[in-house]
Parts: sequence; C-alpha cells; structure tokens
Amino acid sequence: KDADGELLVTVRGSKLNFSDVATDIGIAFEKTGQKSDALDQLLDQIEADFPDQKYDISGHSLATAYILSEFPEHRDNMDDVFLWNPASSPLQSTDFLKTQANADAFFFFNQGDMVSNAMYQQMTPETLDNNAFIGPYRWSPLAAHSLTQWFDSSINASDSLPPPGPDYDNQETAFETAEFSRDTPETEAAGLS
Repeated sequence: KDADGELLVTVRGSKLNFSDVATDIGIAFEKTGQKSDALDQLLDQIEADFPDQKYDISGHSLATAYILSEFPEHRDNMDDVFLWNPASSPLQSTDFLKTQANADAFFFFNQGDMVSNAMYQQMTPETLDNNAFIGPYRWSPLAAHSLTQWFDSSINASDSLPPPGPDYDNQETAFETAEFSRDTPETEAAGLS
C-alpha cells in the first residue's frame, strides 16, 4: 500500500530452485494454465482485507503465467495489470497464446526475447497499438529477457544525492530579498500593474 492508499501486488519471476525451473520447463514444453496457490491465497487475503478496492498487479516472466491464470477468479478486482517479458512457448496451442496475448493487461516485450516471443506473435493489431510496449532490440538472450532493460540503471541514484538546498519559493519575504521592477507603458497596457 503506497502513501496514496493504492495497492500494488508484485509477483517475482523464476528463481533457481527446483519448483520454478520445473514450471519453466513445463511452459517450454506446452503446459498451460500455470497456477500459484500462494498467489491465489494472497489475492484472496487482499480482497478480504480491502473489500471494494482494486489493486494493480505486476510480474515478470514466470510470474506473468501465474497472474494470467488468476484472471478468471480475480480480474474484476484488479485495476492495471503489467506483464514484463511474459512467459510463453511456441509449443503452446495458438488459441491459448491468442487468449493470453490479448488479455486485458499492459505488456512489455522485447522482440529478441525467446521466452515471450510466441505470445508476442499472437497479439492483435489493437493489442499491439494500445496495450503493448516494445523495447529496443537486445541481441543477448539474457538481456532481452532481463527485467533491468525496462528501467534506467540510475533508478536508485536518488539514494546518493545530496540533501535538497533552500526552498526559495516558500521562504519568508523581506526587504533584503525583495525583487523590484519598474512599471512601463507596456506592462500597464497588458494590465500587469
């Protein structure tokens, strides 16, 4: 929950553990409808704790498969959905890929990303125009699938900035700091006197 009271759920992508790797392999070899019981329980809890309040949800890679699998039960409670390098496979059925690729979400693709390319290929022109962002082509398969391609490397630079200086706009005015200007016929004609 941010300072404005809006809710954001972020779902991580794959980690190097047996469960995630096995799920990734399943997607690569045509398995569809990947579910995460932990995500389903979390969304149930959020909806119970914040009734009638929508939340944004975002995920990368494997997380996108989990998020999309929650649409039948939870999409009405979601506001904006952000899917970064969504997981797909050319071995999945075309109908399944079309449904996933044209879901009510915002997609972030890199055409060099082998993991999301099958889904990208099934997008309608309307989805491409209105709900897809295509990043600069990356030759490296790792760079093309990396979440870091979507934000500037200096995103955390503000952590090392010096403290802000004086706030001149909100200082008390005094004779010593006052600015004087001369009234002219032009400023009188413009009604600025």
